[in-house]
Amino acid sequence: MSKMRRLLSCLGLVLLGSRALFADPLVALPSGDMACSVAITAHAGTAIPDPAKPPVTGAPGPAGSAKPATGAPVMKTDEIVQVKKLRRDIFTWSNGETSETWTIIDSGMTMAEKTVGPSKFIYEMSRGSVIRNVVCPTMLDLDAASTTWISPQSFTGKADHGGKASLHYQARISLPMPAGPPRTVLYQAWIDPKTFVPIALDDGDALYELTFAPQKPTEPLVLPVRFQKDLQQYQNANATIRHL
Repeated sequence: MSKMRRLLSCLGLVLLGSRALFADPLVALPSGDMACSVAITAHAGTAIPDPAKPPVTGAPGPAGSAKPATGAPVMKTDEIVQVKKLRRDIFTWSNGETSETWTIIDSGMTMAEKTVGPSKFIYEMSRGSVIRNVVCPTMLDLDAASTTWISPQSFTGKADHGGKASLHYQARISLPMPAGPPRTVLYQAWIDPKTFVPIALDDGDALYELTFAPQKPTEPLVLPVRFQKDLQQYQNANATIRHL
């Protein structure tokens, strides 16, 4: 075999290897109905706070810092179910409480409830708001917008995560803050090399380990009564949102 043929053969193997490594798309996100269990491990000093709990005087809060207010509970797990145009997240917090958020997929509006106090006050927010991203971290949106940073340029190599082989990506991301300069964080992702489904994601505040249900949910989601009044008020003020 001539040197040129050997060179072309080697080049072909490299290209085939690259195509096998970098799928199109790089991440196989769930489409349509899905269920996912998320184990959340907050990093030291950057735990995810409950924004509905009033911060302790003089303590940093979630609006201007990743650090929670002193004594604020932090997320431990998230049980996600999405059926048609509704998504429900049930969060378990470090104080033993649970809370729900409901998202209307078409509008991107999220309704959430606080985790402390005698009653659970319900409030709504739109995608991209600071409060929404704390109540339900952007990475857990599990859509294309939350993974656009994953690219061949952010690929660092093959890695092991929790005993599972994975493709590792990382990138430094500049996030706008409501006050002061942008905050730079390190995003990371561990992707299954065969299915390209995310195994784990990390937004610099916490590690999110994902377990997707093998079957799509079969039961319809029904918005709880306690949320329906709040939704009706929102719909009255925003006629463009279609009635559920």
